[in-house]
Amino acid sequence: MKFVSTRTGTSTQSSGGHISSAKVLVVDDESIVRSSVVGYLSLKGFSCLEAVNVDDALAILATEEESIGVVLSDLKMPGRSGIDLLAEVRKRDLPDLEFLVMTGHGDTASAIAALRHGASDFLLKPVDFTHLFNVVQQAGERYDRHRSQRAVQKELMGQVRRKTTEAQTLAGLLDAADEDSARHLAVAAEFRDTETGAHNARIGIYAGILAEALGWSEEQRRQIELAAPLHDVGKIGIPDRILMKSGRLSDEEFDTIKGHCAIGHRILSVSHQPTMKCAAEIALCHHERWNGGGYPNNLKGEAIPINARIVAICDVYDALRSQRPYKSALSHEEVVRIILEGDDRTRPDHYDPQLLELFRQNAHRFDDVFNQSQEDEGSR
Repeated sequence: MKFVSTRTGTSTQSSGGHISSAKVLVVDDESIVRSSVVGYLSLKGFSCLEAVNVDDALAILATEEESIGVVLSDLKMPGRSGIDLLAEVRKRDLPDLEFLVMTGHGDTASAIAALRHGASDFLLKPVDFTHLFNVVQQAGERYDRHRSQRAVQKELMGQVRRKTTEAQTLAGLLDAADEDSARHLAVAAEFRDTETGAHNARIGIYAGILAEALGWSEEQRRQIELAAPLHDVGKIGIPDRILMKSGRLSDEEFDTIKGHCAIGHRILSVSHQPTMKCAAEIALCHHERWNGGGYPNNLKGEAIPINARIVAICDVYDALRSQRPYKSALSHEEVVRIILEGDDRTRPDHYDPQLLELFRQNAHRFDDVFNQSQEDEGSR
């Protein structure tokens, strides 16, 4: 390995911006350029590493990849170029790493080529130090943001797995020793289930996401997570010839389907337990619409219980994402568009406007839940 050195800054920047804790790897065969860039960035608070060529840079990345967030490389160097380094970096599992390039004023074509190969930005030599600071600072901020988002996503995936398991073992979590729960399960056992457990489990997790977005307490969120999967329990009282029909339902058949709301309410109302009372409310009202055009009672606006308004959005999302005997599955993007903008069957005014906005803000979490559920189902 050729000459490599490390310099650590003392955070003396005066611009007031955020200085990333990630290290900056400066790669340049010209010692004057390399030293001046590293010296300036160090004074501004960045921790810097130096490499004189591509091989040195790759060797440093092999041992320091967890701490390096930004690579700032010259394009024209003896042997392999900055483009070659960029290609090698992109082969590695470093999705958050920011790659910046430096090039002469007469070679902007190479800088553009680097951008096309995945570089984040470029600087022209001789380097303007104010511009250098801004570009490196922004790259560090992007690196920190992406790392943070990835950590949140990893935590969410863990929550999805835990909550899916909890929802799928709903009967046990409702305390089987409780007399009311046992009575409910005894009544439900007289019928047969028509939806997959995964579908019902996802509805509970989606409902918890919206409840959290509303600022509900942990106890309230827990209750709706447990109650929401029972929203369609009444369908177990609908004849197979109607429920499983692949063609268009007649008006009479659709009226029969609508009866699942009352059936579910009757089953769940046997219990006086708070979670079961919540589930009964959801079962009865989750097909009511904000504009008053739903069923079974044509409730409108806030006359519809909030628990049911939440589940209405969750149920439509998952139903559109899922394949059924009478329909194919739609993509996440298409489903979000339909819910937010409407189509020939669904309109935004079917839903509580506040919940619709919270759904828009958290739609990516719904997608994560659905995809994780599909992966878990496929691995069984």
